[in-house]
Amino acid sequence: MNLPRLQIWILAELNSSKAVKKLRGLTKNELAKRLPGDYIPDTVYRNIQVLLNLGYVAPGIKVGKANSYYITETGIKALEEIRNEK
Repeated sequence: MNLPRLQIWILAELNSSKAVKKLRGLTKNELAKRLPGDYIPDTVYRNIQVLLNLGYVAPGIKVGKANSYYITETGIKALEEIRNEK
């Protein structure tokens, strides 16, 4: 599994924040604030789009005008595989 560090951090943050259902999703702004480093929301958004295409995250419900995202079962399994790599 060859995901960039930022995408792994996004998956890990969604998982640790219990964002595993539509109602519990996080917005790109919420994720940008919680991730290590100084990532702007647009950078986080571009990486979320990749994870969406891979099926690792899915769209949640709107938070005001913002979209939210949650980790899917496929994303959780991918994250576990990454954590188990040696």
